[in-house]
Amino acid sequence: MLNRKNAGTIEGTISIIINFIIFVAKLIIGIYSHSIAIITDAIHTLSDDFSSIFLIIATKISNKGADEEHPFGHSRMEIITSMVIAFLLFFTAFEMARAGVNSLIHPRHLAVRSYFLYIILGTMLLKELMAQIALYIGKRFNNEAIKVDGYHHRSDMLSSIPIIFVLLFDNKFKWLDGASAILISIFIGYFAIGIIIKSINKLLGEAPSNKIIHEIKLMTKKSKHVYGCHDITIHSYGDINILTLHLEVEDNLDLYRAHAISEEVEEKLKEKFAFADVVVHIDPLNYKDEQIMDIKKYLNTLFKDEPFYSPPHDIRVVGSGRWKKLIFNINLIKTIPQKEIDSSINEIKGQIKKDFKEFNIITIAIDQPFN
Repeated sequence: MLNRKNAGTIEGTISIIINFIIFVAKLIIGIYSHSIAIITDAIHTLSDDFSSIFLIIATKISNKGADEEHPFGHSRMEIITSMVIAFLLFFTAFEMARAGVNSLIHPRHLAVRSYFLYIILGTMLLKELMAQIALYIGKRFNNEAIKVDGYHHRSDMLSSIPIIFVLLFDNKFKWLDGASAILISIFIGYFAIGIIIKSINKLLGEAPSNKIIHEIKLMTKKSKHVYGCHDITIHSYGDINILTLHLEVEDNLDLYRAHAISEEVEEKLKEKFAFADVVVHIDPLNYKDEQIMDIKKYLNTLFKDEPFYSPPHDIRVVGSGRWKKLIFNINLIKTIPQKEIDSSINEIKGQIKKDFKEFNIITIAIDQPFN
């Protein structure tokens, strides 16, 4: 039965068998017709087999559970495999381009047969079917390596389009064979660079989508005694995702009730989004207090047009008299030099002290962009 653990092995094995058959067919046609473009396309198909072999190896490694050295498992091996496949593609594209340039300089007469065209069209349909299957499996099990293998199949199908023109018109336009090989290589190289960039971004850590952030905020607000949440961070380790957030709750709750709410929110988020773990930090706030609400409205207005910071949260007033203190947090939207942060924060503090003279101390905590 198809599942996440064996999906890569099954898809990879089927790809290896079919790709090898297609490679042999294209290679025979390419050699017989003396077409460097068709031979180049055959090599591209063979490169699919190498990527499928890496996919099978990566599947076995990524299926290994957590150990002492890798407490979050080995799922990121799928991303590394995607990069290896992309580098193989890029190298293949480079070799194709070199062969294409040589063909332009030294064009050859092609020995074309009408049935060659039908064979190429058949391989294209087969490759697109393989792409559809791989993309379906990759999306179903959220497996990046299988998705990349699917896009690789599609790139092989699309790269065969110039071959049709070669078979139809090359003997009228001698340069068409070499030009087609170069065109195919550019397409494959561009595709490979896109995969490399995407894989690097995933390894470096991507920000969660605005959609999932919005859904998390909506879910937390449904819980009683909860004002909302902030500082949402999602750590991704392949198929393992861990969520951390700060939950804003009423400050008059006892410790046991606040803890129970945090556990309730954790379980709901795990169930809806299939997070491996959810860690909730409790922020006790009093948004029923008139003074706090007035300050909140004032701060929202003050930060409305601020280009570097989000609207304040965790607004608290502590102490009294000369020790009366205003505390709040802001998120850094864009990365800016520390010198600029210090200067802008001092200006903001000065403006607040001017408008609220009762606060002798103002503490502004800055949360980083990844929150």
